[in-house]
Amino acid sequence: MGKRRRKGWMCTMNFWLRQLGTLEFWETLLDSFGNLGPIAPIMLAMVESFFPPLPLIAIVALNVAAHGGILGFLYSWAGVALGGSIMFLFWRRVVKCFFWKFASRSPKLEKAQQWVNRFDFLYKQIAVSLNYFALWVGNNKRGVALH
Repeated sequence: MGKRRRKGWMCTMNFWLRQLGTLEFWETLLDSFGNLGPIAPIMLAMVESFFPPLPLIAIVALNVAAHGGILGFLYSWAGVALGGSIMFLFWRRVVKCFFWKFASRSPKLEKAQQWVNRFDFLYKQIAVSLNYFALWVGNNKRGVALH
């Protein structure tokens, strides 16, 4: 019985792997994605703000391929902007309250917060804009900051 289940699972996995390698699968996926309207590409780009390991360039490429250059870019931009804003507000409104209740007990965290607060918002924004600095870390840091 166990070998039979494993064989069925492996057949299903092999089927999907073969499907991913065919051009017809990707054409069908792209056509169906293009028919979903603007909500799907915006939501897809928003998810990248919550789960940063997703490749943003692939999401933008999918949106551009499905909706054209201008609309695909605008949908991606709107999704990333909304996702970043939601993450910022989440960290500012929800996490900050609970974080500082526990962090105020630690003198090291208080000292680190004072160090972060010494810098102007512009310097913090430049640090976020660096190529290899994760965007979500910057949103979280600014959301927890006192100023």
